[in-house]
Amino acid sequence: MTLDQLMYIRGVHGVVIDTVEIHEKDFKEKARQINIYDLRPFYESKLFKTNHYTYDKNREKIIQRVPTVAAAE
Repeated sequence: MTLDQLMYIRGVHGVVIDTVEIHEKDFKEKARQINIYDLRPFYESKLFKTNHYTYDKNREKIIQRVPTVAAAE
């Protein structure tokens, strides 16, 4: 989802960004499609953090800080 968002912003606006935000509601919907209902373990996982993701509970957003290499592709 973050890669889709990154490509959309680059294609439409022609800019390279360093942060991508996904609404938690959209992410939950995708997770439910594959029968995942509790996302908390994923938000707390090493995999989530290693890939530069954070979860902002107050804003209900999943945020990825895009590594420079990925942003420049």
